[in-house]
Amino acid sequence: GGGTGRYYTGLLQRNFFEALARNRKAPLDEFSVVVRVWIGDDGRVQRARIVDSSGNAELDRLIESTLADMLPLREVPPNNLRQVQLRLNRRA
Repeated sequence: GGGTGRYYTGLLQRNFFEALARNRKAPLDEFSVVVRVWIGDDGRVQRARIVDSSGNAELDRLIESTLADMLPLREVPPNNLRQVQLRLNRRA
């Protein structure tokens, strides 16, 4: 079902915003990006690529690196959900 995909994107979004909050260098700007994420067998993000940019190259790089450096997901998605597209929005 579609619910399972949403479950894993929800986990990724939550992990991302927690990781971003721990990064003291992260700017507190608003942003909205769409990013494609590849998840490995260990639940870690292997690769993250911005599909729809924030318009700020530095912020895009920070988002990609934050995703790549995150802790692994508590639950590893099934093979058909290892590549997902996420929308990440932050309002000031």
